Amino acid sequence: MKQQSYQICDASYDPLLRQFVREDGHVETIAPLEGKVFLFLLENAGECMERGLIFDRCWGNVIVSEQALTNVISKIRKTLSRVTCGCATIRSVSKTGYSLEINESIKPSKAEVVSSSVITEGFESNSSPVAQEVLAATETSADANKTTSDSELNISSNQEQNSTELEASNSKSKAHLVKAGYLVALICVVVTAFNLFQTYYAPMPYFVDKTEYRDSYTDNTNQYFFHIVHDEAYSLPAITQKLTDVLPSHCNVDVFVRIYPSVDQPENDALYMLVQRKDGEALNYGATIFNVETSFDSFAAHMEKRSYFCD
Repeated sequence: MKQQSYQICDASYDPLLRQFVREDGHVETIAPLEGKVFLFLLENAGECMERGLIFDRCWGNVIVSEQALTNVISKIRKTLSRVTCGCATIRSVSKTGYSLEINESIKPSKAEVVSSSVITEGFESNSSPVAQEVLAATETSADANKTTSDSELNISSNQEQNSTELEASNSKSKAHLVKAGYLVALICVVVTAFNLFQTYYAPMPYFVDKTEYRDSYTDNTNQYFFHIVHDEAYSLPAITQKLTDVLPSHCNVDVFVRIYPSVDQPENDALYMLVQRKDGEALNYGATIFNVETSFDSFAAHMEKRSYFCD
């Protein structure tokens, strides 16, 4: 784990402690798995990280469903929404992966600084014409009583004028503060609504989207879907025969088969299978190195321990 601390908008993130610390002292800690995924996205901020690469870096050889990654991303989004107020979020890239986006331009504190400067200028603009009128009054020597009376009238008039100007300046400053507050609130509402939409709008995962598969086969109640990257290297009928030998034709399941270059050994292919019943219950099976003869023997042993699945 890296010792480096990252600055994200108005908050800092410590990957060792998995903690966000805001400038106001608020602290939030995320779970270990969330920390792995977030650090990987943070180190590649602005770039789209593919789901398969995220699984490989953060889960290793453990095979889990797509929903596991979706849940982790959802929790990280909620935490970022609280600690950065929308300055940083995770964007979903359709059928590909996720990207951490950081927008440094969203900083609510700037509006307050601008409003404070407006108030200061308002107060500094009120100079001292009262003192000037008093000085002019003392220099008048023609008629003492009349001069005194005129000076008092002028002083009173100028005081009323300055008071009016001060009230007008304060009103404008308050109006600017109110507008800035509404703008910040609106930004937070929009960002929160966007994050909630991404959290609760769950598109169909790519590995159960039947349009993602090029080949299919039906065996009584079972349906098989195949996505084989190096399809010229394998015999689809041979693979289909191996599967139908293992799964009874009355099982009433959808079987999604993906054979693709292995992340660990690109010169070999890996296997991932999802067997899903019509009621939604599913199990998965995978092999880091795929072999037509041996991988399905291992799958047969895997299914023998789960004979209840087709009952």
